[in-house]
Amino acid sequence: MNQFIEDLLRPHVLDTALDDGYTAMAADQERETEAQAWCNALLADMTAVETAILIHLGMPG
Repeated sequence: MNQFIEDLLRPHVLDTALDDGYTAMAADQERETEAQAWCNALLADMTAVETAILIHLGMPG
């Protein structure tokens, strides 16, 4: 029942342009590769900051 209502109402309350845009971006392999590299670099930076904070606080990393 919930799925029926969602399928019925979704086209009237949500603009699919955003979904279409995300689909197009995901299909761009070069952009996806760059985005993945950026995310991995951000994670590495966050991990380094966390480790530095733990060392500063005298806690095991």
